[in-house]
Formats: sequence, C-alpha cells, structure tokens
Amino acid sequence: MNPRTDDPEERRSHIRIQDTILFRWEPIDEEECRRPTCPFDGETDAALCPLPSPWTIDNRLKAIREAHGPLASYLESIDRKLTLILNLLSINQEKDAGLRTHVVDLSAAGIAFDSQEFVPVNTCIRMWIALLPSHELLTTVGRVIRVDSSAPNIHRIAVEFDWVTEEHQDRLIAHIFHRQMLQLRMRRKKMEDESLEKK
Repeated sequence: MNPRTDDPEERRSHIRIQDTILFRWEPIDEEECRRPTCPFDGETDAALCPLPSPWTIDNRLKAIREAHGPLASYLESIDRKLTLILNLLSINQEKDAGLRTHVVDLSAAGIAFDSQEFVPVNTCIRMWIALLPSHELLTTVGRVIRVDSSAPNIHRIAVEFDWVTEEHQDRLIAHIFHRQMLQLRMRRKKMEDESLEKK
C-alpha cells in the first residue's frame, strides 16, 4: 500500500489514515474475485450492496449551481432530505449485513485490519465498508498482500483493492482528506491549549 508512481492522482489514492469504520469481510474464490459484487446479479444479497451515492449528485449539483443558482438551491434542499432518508436506510443495511466497528488503516488503494483468523497472502476477499459518520456503504474486492502476526491469534491483514468503482475511490479520497483535516485541527487546538496552560 505504498506509492508506486510519481503521478499525483496515484499518490493521492495511497494516502493512508487510521480510521474507525463499520466493516465486514469474507474470503472468496478466484471466480468470485473477478466478478463485481454489485450491481445486483441475481445472486447478491440486497443487504450487502451499497445504496446510491450522493457523490455523483454533488458533482452534478455543482454544475447546475454555476449555470442556474435558484434551481440549484431548490435541488440542494431536496438532496438534503433524500440524504437523511438514505442514511437511515444505510444504517439498516449495516445491521442486515452484519457490519461491526473496526479500527483500520485506510486508503483509496487498500485497507489493513486486525483479524483473529490467519489469512494467507494472495487470498481474495470481499469487503463491505461503511464510512463514518456518513454511514455510506461501499463494496469492494481485494487481495491480501501482507500478513503480520504479532501473536498466535492477532494477525494484521493488509489488502490491496482489486476492484473498486471510480466513484467509490473518489469518495474514499474525499473521506480521507476530510479526516486528515479534522486530525490537523484537533492537533493544532491541543497545542494551543497546552500553550495557554503554560502561561
């Protein structure tokens, strides 16, 4: 999960943060690994497919705002109400999908998480990721590239995404950037508070 190119976009996809998410994973065979989880293919559980993302809508609203300000304001009001509904539905999906809270290392190119189960390198796994606090549910397929075992029942599993939509990758990059900004603000505030205490 390290940058392999000088391309700025590629570097952005490899920026990594520690984050708390809702998460579930399962090993799959090579045939399943080559087949995207969603959209529905007649075999996929509806609870495990992501709801429509507001990311594409945001981009379209931006274009409308530039051309038709009043119309964009009206559509944004509708979008906010729809987002509230989608978030409620997404929370129900998370319960149905059996997602649990995990602290992970996350980038737009991959993820690392702790597991009590040993997973061999090169194993293909399917993952369901719900970002917090938005509760947006993403699905992806990846391959185990590294396993670090610090104890008999604690394994750090590093996975590189093999299949993720461009829209979901963009959403991950935006989420990671936002989390980084929040962490920087919190560190800055902590330093300011410590400075005031010393005076």
